[in-house]
Amino acid sequence: VMAVGLLLMSQIRADTELPVLWSWMFVTGLGIGPTLAVFTIVVQNAVPVRSLGVATSNLTFFRQVGGSVGLAALGTIFATRLADEIPVQVAAAGVPQQMVDQFVGQDGGNAANFFEVGKDLGATLLAAIPPQFQESVKPIIPNIVFGIQQAFSLAVSQVFLVGVGTTVAALVVVVLFMKQIPLRKTVAGRENLLAEAIEESQAAGAGVPSDPGVMPEPALD
Repeated sequence: VMAVGLLLMSQIRADTELPVLWSWMFVTGLGIGPTLAVFTIVVQNAVPVRSLGVATSNLTFFRQVGGSVGLAALGTIFATRLADEIPVQVAAAGVPQQMVDQFVGQDGGNAANFFEVGKDLGATLLAAIPPQFQESVKPIIPNIVFGIQQAFSLAVSQVFLVGVGTTVAALVVVVLFMKQIPLRKTVAGRENLLAEAIEESQAAGAGVPSDPGVMPEPALD
């Protein structure tokens, strides 16, 4: 489900209707959401009860490391694709090539600098143009805006395509290498807890508790 959702999100374009986008996001969330809890259960089920804290903390640590590395890699892919697509999409939107070259040359192709939350992209672009040229450029500002938005959506879709590949690869690894372990139905049997307590007590030199029905108190230094 997650791979299907990411594949759908890779089709996002500047003119994609919001209801369609929301449905794609729902499918993606339906696939990603359960995996967060499922893999936590899988890891916790594969270790003894006394090691739950260590296993869970290691899972969280590696998730954070993977998220940081993945964010850096996908951020680079996004920025590279955006810089490549901006002149192509702005030209395809009907902007004269001379103006495209001038526009790309002025901002170095990094039009992401013009995106600010809560601000009109067209007004921001127009304000960046020298006043003496604003009237002549103003009629084609909507074309430039659409071209930038299309380039932005294509860069985002590239990131989702990478996500599809990594999801399929992870699925293959799970199927081939993950061992099937029956799900633990209880936290642990009393006998198992008592046996672990006796073993730990003997290892610590405290001996076996006289009353097997009573859990030993931890030794204090």
